[in-house]
Amino acid sequence: MTLYVGDVASHQGDNIDGIVNDNNAVIVKVTEGNYYVNPNWQTQAKKVLNAGKKLGLYHFINAGVDNQTQAQFFLDNIGDLATQAGVALILDFENMSNREQYPTLTGEEPKAIADYIDANTGKTTWLYIGYADIQNGYSWDDMKDRPLWVADYPTNDGGPYTQELQDWVDKNHFNKLKFWSIVTMWQYDSVPYDRSVFYGDEGTWDKLVGAGQSREQATFRVQSASVANDSTGTVAKPYIDNFKRVGDIWVIKGSFRNTTTQFVNSIYQSRVDDLCADPFDWLHNGIYTKLLDDLDDMEGRSFEDGHSLKFKPEYQRGTIAKYAPNVGEHGAVAVDFGDGNGLIWFDAKKLWEHE
Repeated sequence: MTLYVGDVASHQGDNIDGIVNDNNAVIVKVTEGNYYVNPNWQTQAKKVLNAGKKLGLYHFINAGVDNQTQAQFFLDNIGDLATQAGVALILDFENMSNREQYPTLTGEEPKAIADYIDANTGKTTWLYIGYADIQNGYSWDDMKDRPLWVADYPTNDGGPYTQELQDWVDKNHFNKLKFWSIVTMWQYDSVPYDRSVFYGDEGTWDKLVGAGQSREQATFRVQSASVANDSTGTVAKPYIDNFKRVGDIWVIKGSFRNTTTQFVNSIYQSRVDDLCADPFDWLHNGIYTKLLDDLDDMEGRSFEDGHSLKFKPEYQRGTIAKYAPNVGEHGAVAVDFGDGNGLIWFDAKKLWEHE
């Protein structure tokens, strides 16, 4: 499932009813640097919440302004919404053409500001950034585990979000992203206002936002955290932790090798050692061929041993349904493709690292 998302600032004013009605979530600009506050943000945010829609609040980063000061300025202005469950907190990283008013950003600002916000809210701060700033001149190793919202416009003509647009960005840009393996949200158009698609449902949104404890609880959590455990008390595996940090989302757009194909339990299935968890069995690890394209035989779909396979476009991303930390060396993750055939289990490391 996907959510449709609009984002607004002062120039939309208080009359955003249409934007709220047309979207599942709305993200509101609140502050900039250490000096600017959107005069309409409180009314805008209230309308979103009153409509029962998901709310995001963002801070526009300025270069040359102390990072902690910017973070505190944002928190002071949003008040209790900083720790309210379900409210996403986001940093906007943009290099503007007016260098006198907006000096060039160094790339070090987001990490420092996000860490401060997280420590005072118990949430996970997201990053909004243009495609060009991901690819050119910056290292984002220190932000790659955070939810990513990418701005990238294939047409920018006011048209609707379509599978064709998604296929374009997957093929031309999202398969070439540096640092991040998963895109959380894509801003695909700015006409007649900024419009995005969020890859997940409301539950995914809430998981990515974080728990939203009081600031006192959050600060204690940051200071005392050591080893993360799963719900059974078992020490969590790092690749399972990676999936949880990005809201249980998985993505596989690249191809993989078919080990063998068999007709098992009245359905054709492929064994894919590039992805499956150990030990293999057809009941838990076989991938139904109806989910796949045979790239070496697109017409006959023979699924011969060694053929290059790929998930069909509609099955290339989804949400983790279950985790099994104690299965195999890296743990296992289960995916429900929604085809009525139940869960398929993958090795957590193989699924996470596959392009």
